[in-house]
Amino acid sequence: MANIHILPTEADKDDCSYCLNLSASMHDEYYKVDFFKSNGDPLYTTGWLSGPANRFCISKSIRPPYNYNYGFQADQSYTAKLTVENYCGDKTEEEITFLFEGVGCDPEYPEQQVAITNLYPNPFTNALQVDYETQKAGYLNMWLAPASGPDILMHSEYITTPGSFQKSLSTSSVASGLYYFVLELDGELIAETILKI
Repeated sequence: MANIHILPTEADKDDCSYCLNLSASMHDEYYKVDFFKSNGDPLYTTGWLSGPANRFCISKSIRPPYNYNYGFQADQSYTAKLTVENYCGDKTEEEITFLFEGVGCDPEYPEQQVAITNLYPNPFTNALQVDYETQKAGYLNMWLAPASGPDILMHSEYITTPGSFQKSLSTSSVASGLYYFVLELDGELIAETILKI
C-alpha cells in the first residue's frame, strides 16, 4: 500500500515548509518519491530510501539566492509519485498533483526547533560526526549541499521525542570540496559550512 497526501495547513504561506505526508504498509522495505513538472518533465527524485515511507518537505534553500530546494517554484503545479517496494520485490505506486504555493520563512532565521551542537572533524575525510538537539518530535533529514550541484542526502529518520542525539555518517563516497551540512526538522533548516579533503 502506498499513500501520499498534503495536509490542509500546508497551504499556509507563514509555514516554514510545505510537506507531503507519505505512508506505506508495514511490510514495505523501500520507497522513493519522484516529482514531475506540469508538462510531465522530471524535476527531482529522492532515489530509493530504506525504511518506512515518511514525510517529504519543500523548504527554502540555504544557498543564495535562497530559492526553493530541489528546483521547486512558487505558484506552480507538480505531480508527486510515491513508489514503495516490499522485501519480495512487489511495488505499489500512488500519485498526487498539488499546487506549491511557496513558504515564507527566511532561511537565515529558522525557528530554532533544531540545533547543531557539534560537527566534527572539520575538515573531514571518510566519516563525519554530528551532535544535535531537537525541541520537538518530527521528521529529520541530514544532507550535504555543495556550492553548486545536487544535494547529497546522508540520513533520514523520524525523531519520536525531543532531546540530544549523535549520528555518525559515512562520507567516503563524497567528493572533496566545500559543503553546507544541513539539518532539516519538518522543513525547518539549520546549516553549517564544512570542508571535505
